[in-house]
Amino acid sequence: IAALLFAATGLCAPVQADSIATADREHRPAGTPALIPLPSSVQWHPGFFTLAKCSTLVVKDESLLAEARHLQQVLAERGHVVEIRPRAGKSEPVIELHRIPDQASQNSGGTNVPAEYYRIQVTEYSIKLSAQTAHGIFNGIQTLSQLLTGDRRVPACDISDQPAFA
Repeated sequence: IAALLFAATGLCAPVQADSIATADREHRPAGTPALIPLPSSVQWHPGFFTLAKCSTLVVKDESLLAEARHLQQVLAERGHVVEIRPRAGKSEPVIELHRIPDQASQNSGGTNVPAEYYRIQVTEYSIKLSAQTAHGIFNGIQTLSQLLTGDRRVPACDISDQPAFA
């Protein structure tokens, strides 16, 4: 009965179950994963980062070691082992966790970003996950884990996200 009342009064319109993800699907290249929840900004690029070529997880800031160990565990569960180090070889493909300094924690509009903000940049040679806080790094790891494909590749992309309601 309630559905009839809403429909009769025009207070709501029917929504298809997957209409929320439609915009993502239309702009997502074939073979790239759907991200849930959809980050505030996703740009897909050609190419992939191949985990098999990477053996190092670079963490220069010791305050991010817990998050680095968490990512190390996520990768190990997918069959890939990385060693946590403060730096990598000169031309070695790497995954890097980076803390954004407080003074640099503004978006392109000049406003401060929330503590949970993160950015993931994936190229054929590196994965860089940066955030102002460990919580932001943790959130980025959740998105990064969704990007891992069955063949242990990560599609090239630039993703940034922050809480919708702060």
